[in-house]
Amino acid sequence: MLRAAAGRLVLLYLPAYSPWLNPIEMLWRQFRREVTHCELFASMDALVEANQASFGR
Repeated sequence: MLRAAAGRLVLLYLPAYSPWLNPIEMLWRQFRREVTHCELFASMDALVEANQASFGR
């Protein structure tokens, strides 16, 4: 497959760490701001519950 597309492939080199190019990073940033930033959860169940409430919105 790669040999067949050899003349049409363009390699784009990205920086080693580039969170602005990865859409999931924006989701995790928002999640951290809304749910876990400066928050101490009493148990893992409390964290999971906060997680589900956040993603449910």
